[in-house]
Parts: sequence; C-alpha cells; structure tokens
Amino acid sequence: MVIQPFEKYWSDYDEWFEKHRELYLSELKAVEIASRGIPRPWLEVGVGTGRYAVPLGIDIGVDPSDAMLAIATRRGLRTVKARGENLLFPSGSFGGVFMIVTLCFLDNPVQALHEANRVLTPTGRLGSDLYQRIVLGVTITASWLKEDTSSTNTLISMRSTK
Repeated sequence: MVIQPFEKYWSDYDEWFEKHRELYLSELKAVEIASRGIPRPWLEVGVGTGRYAVPLGIDIGVDPSDAMLAIATRRGLRTVKARGENLLFPSGSFGGVFMIVTLCFLDNPVQALHEANRVLTPTGRLGSDLYQRIVLGVTITASWLKEDTSSTNTLISMRSTK
C-alpha cells in the first residue's frame, strides 16, 4: 500500500476536499444514496481523514496512515490502524463495508475484497466506487459478489453471496 505520500501530504489531501467542494459534495451525495438500505454497523476501509465517513455516520474507519487517522479521530470517528488486506475484526462484524477511492491504492485489492467479504454479515453489502470497478472489473464482480447497479451511476453496491 502507498502509505508514505499520505503521511507526508495529508494536509494537501485534506485540502483537496475544500478546493473542490462541489465535486466532493456530489461524490458524498452519491455515496449517501448508494448506502441507503445497507445494514449497520458500517466500516470504511481506507478512511483517510474521514471526509466521507464522518458525514455518512460510518461507525469505524481503518487506514494504515497515522497522520490520516489522527485527523479522522479529531473529527469524531472511531478509528483503527489496519490495512485493507488484513482487517482486525471478527468475521461477520459489519453490515456494510465501504471502499471509497481505496482499491487503486492497495498492494493486493483481491485480498482486501476477500477481507471485506469476511467481515460482512451474511446479508452485508460492500460499497465501492465505479472507477475501481473499471480498473478491477473482473475482480470486483467475482463469484462471491453480486452487483446491484440500481443504487446510483457513480457507485456500485455489492452483496455477499456467502
């Protein structure tokens, strides 16, 4: 995982959301719409500074970057230092797992998807952005995930078929 740039440039990362506020709010709205009906509790993998997790009411965020987690924690989010490929939660812990602009930064996105599936409840759902589906199309539509594109045009929501 690409951690060092996020440790060094966390401030630039976080400022992007203010400089591009309209785009950020549009993305946030798309995630909010796609998240409707996803059972709780919710986990965000690659939570960064909590720009999506906090307004969406996500329960826990994980990230390997100490600098990013410090900001997310200051924003009131419960955080855990972890990588998406090795989530530190028991199987079946979450009704929803979100990966918002995350898969493209992981060393092993397939392993992260398996981990997300592991920590989901049997009726849980994984939410990830469409850009990542294009980059990893075959991986994301693997046999243990069922795509549900009715939610929104910019986000896909997937259900585990455990």
